[in-house]
Amino acid sequence: KIMSSFSPPLLGSFGMNHDGIGNSCGTKGHEAAKLMAAHITANTNPFSWSACSRDYITSFLDSGRGTCLHNEPPKREFLYPAVAPGQVYDADEQCRFQYGATSRQCKYGEVCRELWCLSKSNRCVTNSIPAAEGTLCQTGSIEKGWCYQGECIPFGTWPQSIDGGWGSWSIWGECSRTCGGGVSSSIRHCDSPAPSGGGKYCLGERKQYRSCNTDPCPPGDRDFREKQCADFDNMPFRGKYYNWKPYTGGGVKPCALNCLAEGYNFYTERAPAVIDGTQCNADSLDICINGECKHVGCDNILGSDAKEDRCRVCGGDGSTCEAIEGFFNDSLPRGGYMEVIQIPRGSVHIEISEVAMSKNYIALKSEEDDYYINGAWTIDWPRKFDVAGTAFYYKRPTDEPESLEALGPTSENLIVMILLQEQNLGIRYKFSVPISHTGSGDNEVGFAWNHLPWSECSATCTGGVQKQEVVCKRLDDNSIVQNNYCDPDSKPPENQRACNTEPCPPEWFIGDWSECSKTCDGGMRSRTVLCIRKIGPSEEETLDNTNCLTHRPIEKEPCNNQSCPPQWVALDWSE
Repeated sequence: KIMSSFSPPLLGSFGMNHDGIGNSCGTKGHEAAKLMAAHITANTNPFSWSACSRDYITSFLDSGRGTCLHNEPPKREFLYPAVAPGQVYDADEQCRFQYGATSRQCKYGEVCRELWCLSKSNRCVTNSIPAAEGTLCQTGSIEKGWCYQGECIPFGTWPQSIDGGWGSWSIWGECSRTCGGGVSSSIRHCDSPAPSGGGKYCLGERKQYRSCNTDPCPPGDRDFREKQCADFDNMPFRGKYYNWKPYTGGGVKPCALNCLAEGYNFYTERAPAVIDGTQCNADSLDICINGECKHVGCDNILGSDAKEDRCRVCGGDGSTCEAIEGFFNDSLPRGGYMEVIQIPRGSVHIEISEVAMSKNYIALKSEEDDYYINGAWTIDWPRKFDVAGTAFYYKRPTDEPESLEALGPTSENLIVMILLQEQNLGIRYKFSVPISHTGSGDNEVGFAWNHLPWSECSATCTGGVQKQEVVCKRLDDNSIVQNNYCDPDSKPPENQRACNTEPCPPEWFIGDWSECSKTCDGGMRSRTVLCIRKIGPSEEETLDNTNCLTHRPIEKEPCNNQSCPPQWVALDWSE
């Protein structure tokens, strides 16, 4: 109901095309054009949505791009007219608006469907536009009526308002993956009953998801995101064919399919969203659904609160491992490789780092002296290394000491080495190793609720929110465990505070481009450009353009400059 009061240009911001433009609605053999009709005809129904419009807005909201609508708007009293427009401007006045001061209504046809008016040449003409709501009308069965949504109903009456109700959930759909954790969905419709007569639409989720096929994929199975990039290998890109690999660098949306052209120094977005069930990041269980990253617990269940303990045991209490920490600063008189520490099989949360920048290098090898990183006096580029069943991240920033990190668990014993080229200023190491354990838990260890540090502010200006999440921790080492180890009755509330309350600096608001005025031979398209400043969480003010310091974006530009194709034109019949 609210959406139908938006103007078509504004609805374009929600990804909606006019009926018949880029879709089948309003075309021959398909549903008639409705509210988003590009042109009004006698068959147009401007009082309801077409299936195409419903699909556009549903896809927009399902993609997560409609979160800006969640903000509570400023409370501004607006006095809606108490009288229907057709009562203020009768049919004759409506004709004068369309055809000039001498026009009046032609008593022809059904006025609520098409308003016919007398033209300057004294002919009855119509723009195929229905008379305004509340215009007086008459039918064979209704002596005095008024127009309501294209129909003549008894004067002074309105159809009864019926609020919508949700129907039953559908059966669960097919899983998006055969292994590795996919999702299936179930939908419901607001049709029990459907809203009518201005009744409210249903509130709540229209679509729900659940995890499926969570078993790990077979060893050697191709990465799911890698498969999706490879699907574009046989599709030309700018006239050439490339082999595509996933791009995992910074500056891209985690749930967009960004692929790197193998052997070339560029990447591109091949699809706005990966297939549902694709991991958001390589080191996270969270998955993408409709282009948005959704939380997955350590039990591989969508939306689960299950957490790993310090030993990387899902739902554990942290009692199956012990922490090993140390500092190594020995040196060799003439340099070379030197052992730092042995990392046993099954180790987790491995952190190796220099205490200061140096010309020395951290190295990693197996018990059989096979080097995985920085062996044979050859220095590897910093990157991810798949070693011993886990991913090691070797980092060597230009302005910080180098480090080596892995989540584990490791599938073999490893040895950390240092390649010495100068005095060893020191290396810190920290990891947890498995210990033999019997029973269901360590009864000597206590657990307590703790507030985490304040989160980042949710907004950079005009008032955001910071939160302190409450988690359950072990008392001996302060590591986080699953909430069920703490007393639920003593759990404190989550803390919350306002932050960054100052107004935002002025900035340009740039609307979406309109449709091109012509399909060929050069047209123009335009967009709205305003200088605005955010003054509240859900309130903005428009300023003079001089307040925005950056260059003003263009409002109009040429489009569809290609020549129009030849077409047949029928001339008048000969004698």
